[in-house]
Amino acid sequence: MKKIKEFKFTVSQLKIKTIVGCNPNERKKKRIIYLDYSYVLKKNPVLINDNLENTINYHTLAKALKENLESKSFYLIETIAQKALEIILANHLVKKAKVTVIKSKPFAEVKAVVTELKGKN
Repeated sequence: MKKIKEFKFTVSQLKIKTIVGCNPNERKKKRIIYLDYSYVLKKNPVLINDNLENTINYHTLAKALKENLESKSFYLIETIAQKALEIILANHLVKKAKVTVIKSKPFAEVKAVVTELKGKN
């Protein structure tokens, strides 16, 4: 068996309801944005040994992101990406992470606006 270097976990399209945008009509009610994120653990995957204490419960992390981001309002999707990345990197088990924020239909001519942010511990 080849040596495993790292595990990458990816969560796709976590639904977040928050106020986001600069225009007055965007500030009136919450809208749905989607959060894609991935992270790599510091610990060698071989050492995890099916022990939850050696990894991150992705449901718990998704819930923390959702609760935090839905409790605030934002002008910029870049700020949402930064806050989400800070939450993920605050976990001592995370080596590096990437966050993508997708704002669907910001206006009629555009299907989505996307921003991506990466960071590491």
